[in-house]
Amino acid sequence: MSLHNITNDIYYKTTQIIMSTSKHRWGFLRETNQMALDAGVDRDTGLHRTGLEDYLAVIFPEIDSHEWIHDKVIDGIGCRIRPDYRCERLKLIIEFDGVQHYQKPDRIKADIENQKLYENNGYKVVRIPYLFN
Repeated sequence: MSLHNITNDIYYKTTQIIMSTSKHRWGFLRETNQMALDAGVDRDTGLHRTGLEDYLAVIFPEIDSHEWIHDKVIDGIGCRIRPDYRCERLKLIIEFDGVQHYQKPDRIKADIENQKLYENNGYKVVRIPYLFN
């Protein structure tokens, strides 16, 4: 599956989740469920916040939650970088890019270098920009 297809699939499934789920209160995206819980309800909109692992569980139902590795170094790639989430079975990395990923030149450069390193090691990378959280 191409990265374009993966990205489109994630967008489609996420939209379906938000539109069709009444039992779970979906809201502004946060990197983890704990971060979502800590942030609480958005004062301006009244929307809840949702951790990325909740979305991953619905978007990729065939992947057990323990297969999503959060914020851990990838052994054997020659660098100690830690992607936000990765799944070895899918060879997929998901990076959750907060506003700092767009404001600091050193962070922007590091993100470009890290993505090249991931791709050179066989991973596909999906970046979620802060404007969606």
